[in-house]
Amino acid sequence: PPHRCKILLTDNAMEMISHRMDEVCVNAGINRLTSPEYTPQRNPRIENKWFRCHKRSRFQLSRCGGWRCFYEWSTKYAAVIENMVLYGPTGKIPYEHFFGLKSDPQKLHTFGCTTVYRHTSKGVKGKFKDDSEYAFYLGWDPVEWKHINFGLDSKALHYGTDFTAFESNFGAIHRFMGRNVHLNVLDDLAGTTDGDQGEKE
Repeated sequence: PPHRCKILLTDNAMEMISHRMDEVCVNAGINRLTSPEYTPQRNPRIENKWFRCHKRSRFQLSRCGGWRCFYEWSTKYAAVIENMVLYGPTGKIPYEHFFGLKSDPQKLHTFGCTTVYRHTSKGVKGKFKDDSEYAFYLGWDPVEWKHINFGLDSKALHYGTDFTAFESNFGAIHRFMGRNVHLNVLDDLAGTTDGDQGEKE
């Protein structure tokens, strides 16, 4: 990478002062410093950014009527949107700094909105055919450079760009929750991380 982290300044959260974090910093040659306890004023920028992400995440869930099992995905998408916002001192967005690529905010859609996802499936006789299913939108993956949809019929994550989004319609996510009130699929979805389930095309 063009820039290497030499000093990492964090607060005293357990995940930051753990033995695993010590091992990572030692192996990477990073000098780790911690701020004094109970002084969030020392790192107001990141504290404010987390506040905005969580506030946006709660708004997204409230708008689509999603359950808490979608909070992880909503927070990830909120962070993506925050990284699309201009950063004052440089006049550029963090996304451009990190990936070195131009972003296109017009590609972003409403979290939880109904989508029709088009994909290729295998038919009865082994022949591939074009198929589609209703899904709902879970966000944008900047690493894979693809959108994430959750299919109602397949109950799987789909990574791709071939879909149609209905920005103000949240019927698909409501239908999913109505079907799976007593199923473990909600727990599976809550613990799913990128690449754990679903297909990447």
